[in-house]
Order: sequence, then structure tokens, then C-alpha cells
Amino acid sequence: MLAIASIAHCYAALGIFPFSERYSDCIIFIATHERGILIMPIPKYDEMYNAMLEALSDGKVHDKHDIKMQIKKAYNLTDEEMAEKIPSGRMTVVGNRVGWCKTYLKKAGLVDNPKRNAYSITEAGKKALKEMPAGIDNNRLEKFQVRGK
Repeated sequence: MLAIASIAHCYAALGIFPFSERYSDCIIFIATHERGILIMPIPKYDEMYNAMLEALSDGKVHDKHDIKMQIKKAYNLTDEEMAEKIPSGRMTVVGNRVGWCKTYLKKAGLVDNPKRNAYSITEAGKKALKEMPAGIDNNRLEKFQVRGK
């Protein structure tokens, strides 16, 4: 696996698209795949819904670090990708996206956080995993009742 700093640099290196600054904030990695090269960015918060629910599916309470490590494993993220900071430098990209992922899953009633930085799956979350094996996205979240919090 080869880590690349930005999608623009990757595209330029591969000769797929001309270099473009508009992609320079995307962190990606290249992995070999039986059909060629697979390009995968650090997943956006809404692409983490299933991985987060899967990580919580054992019914136990997990802290944010546990969830980030499950996301790392699920998406084969490197240590460099896990350490990448958001523009303010105050937190990591993955930590930020896990936080937003939790926010929307909680509003949909699929996860709960019994204490700060601790998460657990709800019965509705377990049901969603079973009913939507193809994946949960923002459109599918609208199916669930939104909480006031």
C-alpha cells in the first residue's frame, strides 16, 4: 500500500486527471486490487455509519478511541492517515468524522452515548444493521425518528 498526500497528487502521478488544487484537501491512499489500483479516501462521516454500528454491535459501551481503531481497521487506514489533522490542527480528521457520524446516528436513535466520548448501539441500531446490509446513508437515516437532542 502506498500513501499519497492528496488526491490531486495521486491523479497527477497516475496521469488520470490533470493536477487540480480543488482536490488538495482530500487524503487518500492507493492499494493494489485484483483489477488494478484502488483509490480510497479517508471515509466521510456518512460513509462510516455501518462501520460504527458494526463496531458497536456487540452491545457493549465503547469509547471514541475504540471506535477510531475499528474505523482504521475497517478502512485499512494508515497511521499517517489516522494522525492527519483538520485545518485548525485541534483534532484529527478521523476523530472529527467519527464525532459527526455519532451525532447523526444518535439523532436517528441508532446509537446512544451514556457518557462523554462513550457510545453504545440501540435496539433501533441493531435493527438498522439487519435491515440495511447494503449500507446506511443520509437518505436512509431519514427513515428513523429524529430525536430533539
